Amino acid sequence: MIVVGVDGGGTKTEMLAVDEAGTVVGQGGAGPSNVHRLGIAGVSKEIVRNVAAVIPADRNDSVLVVACLAGVDTAEMRVALTAALVECEPDWEWIVENDAAAAWRGAFDGMDAGVVTIAGTGAVSFGRSGQVTARTGGWGALLGDEGSGYSVGHAALVAVLRDQDGLGPATQLTGPVLNALGLTQSHEIIDRVHGGMSFEDVASLAPIVIAMAEDEHDGVARHILELAADALVLLSDGAAARLGATSAAPIGSAYVGGLAGNAYFRDMVRKRQAASRLTVWSEPRESALMGAVLLGADRIHNRDEYSGGFYVDSIERDS
Repeated sequence: MIVVGVDGGGTKTEMLAVDEAGTVVGQGGAGPSNVHRLGIAGVSKEIVRNVAAVIPADRNDSVLVVACLAGVDTAEMRVALTAALVECEPDWEWIVENDAAAAWRGAFDGMDAGVVTIAGTGAVSFGRSGQVTARTGGWGALLGDEGSGYSVGHAALVAVLRDQDGLGPATQLTGPVLNALGLTQSHEIIDRVHGGMSFEDVASLAPIVIAMAEDEHDGVARHILELAADALVLLSDGAAARLGATSAAPIGSAYVGGLAGNAYFRDMVRKRQAASRLTVWSEPRESALMGAVLLGADRIHNRDEYSGGFYVDSIERDS
């Protein structure tokens, strides 16, 4: 059997194909795969097409695909997407999870407890201690996503406009942000944003904020990142509290994702996380992509490393 792990977020999707001997037989990447933004039908077709591209043409193995995707937030969405994927490719076995499931499995491989916080286009924390699970955040840009790439990019846009109006502190973000958007005047941001600027486009401004804070020592840019770092630690601690963590018995906290992977910002998060009384810093043992593959290996070996507790309905029952 070939296990294909799929780690899909709001900006990119990665795939890794591994056979039962543990040999990597294919890998690839694609664009975003957030089901809320692309729809069930659109995501299903793209996943099948991209997975097919990483499976060697000369192999006749059975295929297990573990699709861990942003936007799969409820049991109902999980069932609907699984049905759509089976309809597109009925010869493959499918496991559908939220991307936080893969992130947790990778970050805490072989461990019983911990909280993983994903900071990419969006932001979510998922924790597990034994068979008890908890989630905080992950509600999307319109309802939350504090600490995400989107929140950082959005704050940069607001900072530029407030600087122009004299309602906020001066910032060096203006030039780089306008250049990135292909604009010349701050007021042009209005038409760009309301004319259909995607969440991913807004999140793409986050590296500019990091560069201005790190290289140009811009106080506004640094403040934006400090607020984002605080928000991520708050998400992590929220999940840890629901798992029963205490100052006497804290649990590991790992941070993954495109934004969290930046060394400058990661160090900022780490310093703030050090003040937590519920969690201790934990370096991820494996990537989220490898976590998706490991979930497939668990299925093959009949292990119950992850029980699907991420979903909103199970969280409500546990509350």
